[in-house]
Amino acid sequence: MGRAQVPFLINVIGLGMAAPTILHHGTDEQKKRYLPPLFAADEIWCQGFSEPGAGSDLASAKTSAVRDGDNWILNGHKVWTSLAHFAHWMIMLCRTSKEDKYSGLTYFLVPIAGTPGVSVRPLIKMTGQAGFNEVLFEDVVVPDSQRLDDVGKG
Repeated sequence: MGRAQVPFLINVIGLGMAAPTILHHGTDEQKKRYLPPLFAADEIWCQGFSEPGAGSDLASAKTSAVRDGDNWILNGHKVWTSLAHFAHWMIMLCRTSKEDKYSGLTYFLVPIAGTPGVSVRPLIKMTGQAGFNEVLFEDVVVPDSQRLDDVGKG
C-alpha cells in the first residue's frame, strides 16, 4: 500500500466519522452529494479538529469561519490531520463565535484537494513516512451549503 501511495484503511475517516455525521445531521441534498462517492472511496475524507496550541481541546479551537453572504471564509491551521495528503474532503470544526467557546463551533464539509488557499504539509514520522499532516487555510471560500447542521452546533 505504501509503494502504491494509497492510504492505509482506505477512507477510514470517511466511513467512521464523516458518513455517520452526514447521515444524522445532513440535508437530503448533502446525503445525495457526499455519501455515494464516500462509500465507493472515490472521494477520501480526513478530519480537521486538532489545532496547534489546542490539540484535541475543541473549546480552544481558533480556526475561524466568517459569514460572507452565502459563503464562509475560513482561516486557520489544523494539525495531526490523518490522511490529508490523500484526502479530497475534510470534516472540519471552525470557530464561528468567540462569545461561547463551547457553542461557538460550526461543522463544515470542506474540499481540500486543489482548493485555493488550502495548503497540506506532511509531518514526517521517524519512519520517513507522512501519516499526519498540518493543513493551513487562508481565505478559503466555502458555500453555506457545505455547512452541516445549524451554526454553532458543531
